[in-house]
Amino acid sequence: MLPRMLEDRTGIASLAPRELDVLHHVGRGLSTREIATRFGTSVKTVEAQKERIKHKLGVATAAELATLASRAF
Repeated sequence: MLPRMLEDRTGIASLAPRELDVLHHVGRGLSTREIATRFGTSVKTVEAQKERIKHKLGVATAAELATLASRAF
C-alpha cells in the first residue's frame, strides 16, 4: 500500500487494481512481456494498460512511467 500523500500527489489512487499491479511490476523493472506472462495476458493488453496508466498519471513516456513507478514501489 502506498502512503496517502504519494497517492494524492501522483494520482495513483485513480488506478484500477490491475493497473496498479502493472505499475508495481513496471517499478520492479519487469518488461512488458514478463508482465504479460505473469498475468496470462497478451503483450498488447499490457501495452494498452500501460498507456491508460500514463494517461491517468499524466506522464508522456515509458521512461517517466518507469521513474514514477520505481519511486512509488
